[in-house]
Amino acid sequence: NLLVTKDAIKIADFGLAREVLSQPPYTNYVSTR
Repeated sequence: NLLVTKDAIKIADFGLAREVLSQPPYTNYVSTR
């Protein structure tokens, strides 16, 4: 995802994003490839 403002472009990763009201259990293991 790209976050764009007048002065900057940032790259963001929302792959592990959660809803504000999400309930446990949460994942405690993160894997990358």
